[in-house]
Amino acid sequence: MVLDILEDLELNESDLSASAISFARDAQAKKNELTQKLAEDKEEVYYKLLKNGMLRSSVLSDAYARLEDTYEAEVDALVDELGFQIDFLGPAGEAGGEDEEYSYPYNPDYSLDAAGRYYAVYNYYMTMTDPDVRFALFQADTLAPSYVAEFYATLYDRLYSYVKNQ
Repeated sequence: MVLDILEDLELNESDLSASAISFARDAQAKKNELTQKLAEDKEEVYYKLLKNGMLRSSVLSDAYARLEDTYEAEVDALVDELGFQIDFLGPAGEAGGEDEEYSYPYNPDYSLDAAGRYYAVYNYYMTMTDPDVRFALFQADTLAPSYVAEFYATLYDRLYSYVKNQ
């Protein structure tokens, strides 16, 4: 997979750790879906206007411009989210960060059992003192759902309970 989304952040794949590349691959997959949807939407508009005999009017260029504006806004949001995620990783987002000791989310230990992963993520988020910030960051965490797997809902409910009970 070509990670052209990194060009928007002026980053090279070789400058990133495996964790950061994982975030970039997820964002790139979403961008590829948006690109495909844009092509399909343009094709749909084209054939609709062709069917109605309006192909040579300015309606086509206007419709394309609206579709492209929407696409650009969605891609910009993906780039912003990716930038946030890479910044969230901190120094471990840089290449070479994998030589560090295992720690979530910078260098997660996949050899842990499900309960161990649950407590690794839970302990990481419990270092944050503000329950609202803790829960917001947990919700934005794209690694946690796959890392804690079946315990994600339990961890979500537990962290949410701190927000609800404050």
